[in-house]
Amino acid sequence: IEQVIVNHLLPLAQRMVDSTTKIIGAEWWPHTRPIGANLGHNLHFDTDESILEREGIVSHPIISSVLYLTGGGEGGSTIVLNQTPYSKEAAKNCWSCQPKNNSMLLFHGNQLHGVLPCPGRRGENG
Repeated sequence: IEQVIVNHLLPLAQRMVDSTTKIIGAEWWPHTRPIGANLGHNLHFDTDESILEREGIVSHPIISSVLYLTGGGEGGSTIVLNQTPYSKEAAKNCWSCQPKNNSMLLFHGNQLHGVLPCPGRRGENG
């Protein structure tokens, strides 16, 4: 996976920052849910938990990304709000990205984001 990040995903992320900013690292972790589980993922800010714990400093990545390998058309949409931990007021805008196989969503790393619950299946009790 590291070679995919370095050779394919990092160049896409680098296009989002100015030419004087160099991305020097990446963190990745898989997040999977069964299709139709209707769980979503809570709104959150990406934060370097080890720096927060060790130094008490809130640090965000330059760029956050969501790589959709599978689940296109069936999973919940990722939403990104124009709110950061430093915003003086609640978000006024929200963008939604529906999962599509083999696609990637990029956004500024200090933005509030999460995953909406996916639609339930017909015939399920609710």
